[in-house]
Amino acid sequence: MSSVERNRSARPSDPAAENERLSREILALQAVGAAITSRHDVQHVLRTVAGELANLLAMEACLISSCDPQGADLRLLASHLPAGELGDKLAVDETDRGRLPTTQRVLREQKAWHLIAGHPDLAPADRAYMQRLGIRTWVKLPMLYQDQVMGLVEMVDSRHAVPPPMPGIPLAQLLANQAASVIENARLYEALRRRVAEVTTLNRIGQVITSILDLDRALSIIADHALWLLDVELASVILYDQESGEMWFGAASGRSAGWMRRQPLVLGQGTAGWVIRHGEPLIVPDMAQDPRFDTVLDEDSDFSPRSSLCVPLLARGQIIGAIETLNKHRGAFDQEDLTLLRSMAASAAIAIENARLYQQAQDHASGMEALVAERTRELRAERDRTQAILEAVGEAVIVTNLDGEIQYLNPAAVELTGYPSEETLGRTSFQWPHQAQPTPSGSSTEGASTPPGTKRANVVSRRKDGSLYDAAMTVAPLFDSEQPQRLIGYVSVQRDITPIMEAERLKDQFVSNVSHELRTPLSILTLISGNLDRLYDRLDDGQRRKLVRDIREQAGVLNDLIGDVLEISRIESGRVSMERQRVDLMRLVEEETEKQMPLAQKKSQTVAVVGSGPAWVWGNPDQLCQVIRNLLNNAIKYTPEEGRITCECRVAEAGTLARAGWPGSADLAGVPWASLRVVDTGPGISQEDLPHLFERFYRVKTQSNVAGTGLGLSISQELVQLHQGHIAVASTPGDGSIFAVYLPLLEE
Repeated sequence: MSSVERNRSARPSDPAAENERLSREILALQAVGAAITSRHDVQHVLRTVAGELANLLAMEACLISSCDPQGADLRLLASHLPAGELGDKLAVDETDRGRLPTTQRVLREQKAWHLIAGHPDLAPADRAYMQRLGIRTWVKLPMLYQDQVMGLVEMVDSRHAVPPPMPGIPLAQLLANQAASVIENARLYEALRRRVAEVTTLNRIGQVITSILDLDRALSIIADHALWLLDVELASVILYDQESGEMWFGAASGRSAGWMRRQPLVLGQGTAGWVIRHGEPLIVPDMAQDPRFDTVLDEDSDFSPRSSLCVPLLARGQIIGAIETLNKHRGAFDQEDLTLLRSMAASAAIAIENARLYQQAQDHASGMEALVAERTRELRAERDRTQAILEAVGEAVIVTNLDGEIQYLNPAAVELTGYPSEETLGRTSFQWPHQAQPTPSGSSTEGASTPPGTKRANVVSRRKDGSLYDAAMTVAPLFDSEQPQRLIGYVSVQRDITPIMEAERLKDQFVSNVSHELRTPLSILTLISGNLDRLYDRLDDGQRRKLVRDIREQAGVLNDLIGDVLEISRIESGRVSMERQRVDLMRLVEEETEKQMPLAQKKSQTVAVVGSGPAWVWGNPDQLCQVIRNLLNNAIKYTPEEGRITCECRVAEAGTLARAGWPGSADLAGVPWASLRVVDTGPGISQEDLPHLFERFYRVKTQSNVAGTGLGLSISQELVQLHQGHIAVASTPGDGSIFAVYLPLLEE
């Protein structure tokens, strides 16, 4: 039973106590009034009210809580707690006091209740709660605003065994109602502030998202602002393609955004699918009770959709998607939320369409840029490929414009003419300090196999250093690639044919020399054989034998000449034997010297062999014997009677041989060499003849009386080079000659 009525009829008989009560009431009214009028801090006002109510009724603690419209779910707003056991218990108490019977009755009947411990009318739940916390007196006041319950004021005390009368409860109720008005005003102020913020935010969102041309960023900002603006757990932007009928998540915001992205999207199914198909906004207060939608639960997430608000995105009269929000934190979705989200969707649709158009423009521009870049790469690659070909080609290439100014010349042209690019580019070809002259045998041609306008000729030109060179020149016109009939210049290709012309000259000289060398023994053979035939009967046997010996001698000369020519042919054609084996050069020298000794003895010559031991090389013994034989044979032929010939073979490091006695040793690489030299006391060779000794058919004019083909030294040089060796000569007229051969030493 409530004790409020009893306290109203009881009046204290002590005037001093009455004055004290009135003073407390006046002070309480002043303190609360000052708090309400001086500050807009709701928490401060409620804490002041809690403290004054506790003082007014002489209670230890006061709790002020708000409640929902159904009178449940109390939420503590402010408190006045004492130091001590009761304050500590209340501070940690987690009891849902809104579910207690007396609380439900106070909120339902909108009347104050004064509960006393041990009262027989106490409900068991209330009695248990008071006993657990040690409460002796418990006063509950409904917080009323315009006949609507806004919350509950609770005052408790654990000190009085016999509760005192409480005449101040009516004033406490008045203060509780003032607290309710503070809460409502704060709510209205917060709603107004939020509405202003929403409008401001909508304008800012509109400005921001419509200025962003990055589609992904715009979608993310839309989802984030929808989450904040409607105060929901989850917000998402769904995009829709009318042609394909596909739907996909453009962005999601909230702690369960991952859950949202995993949800299947099908046109006509789910909240977003329904809104996009029908083109209408939709509020679903309880998704579990709406038969149109199946709630998909995710085992990997604790998120569960309860309510939904979804609006379509319209651009130029076409549906391009939807914005969906789930689970409003406070209250349910209402028309204000719908209006707010639709306003935001209007700006969002414009932003999405702008971003899409921009993206399409960017994609088109990127495609064009990629196409241009690809074409540029192709042209650059073609240019580089062409330039690489021109740079690598062995023929000289010179490009000129119609005025004859040189636009390009490749490295081969620089090497051929001797003129660097900086001296030729931009100059006309006829300004070069040399003139091209047609060869007597070369003339301009334009045959059936030559493209129209192309000219070919063999010319002789002069290099920068003044030397002449033979060139096969081809000049062709250049036409514009876009206007094939428009002539823009000429390209000249010159191939250096100096070696070919020189080979032709050497060939002619070779044929002439061979013919000459063959003619001499053949003429002698013809003469001797004719004499023998005509005079045979008049000649005695001795004369006949002499003529036969002469024929045999000339046949030998002819045989040697043919053999040397064939050897040269085999070397040039690569048909010479390349078989190699381990060979002692010293032993070959001794063997060949022994074979040549009879020829030296006929001229009373002294032949000495000098060596300090074997000199192993990797080579062909027959070819090396031929080299030694040619050098010894020449020394014997050109050394006078009673002359001296020395064959020396040794192993030596490069740089250890005396340069004067070993010609060519200064040019050797720093490795061991098997060295051979043949020294004679013949007439010597002039400095003019030395550079030509190894040329084919070359004969020293002052020694032409000595029989020979002029091929022996040339063959020797070719064979030595086939063995990666070197051959050199040194001579002074009147002091004899030295021929030296160096072959790589074979390491043991």
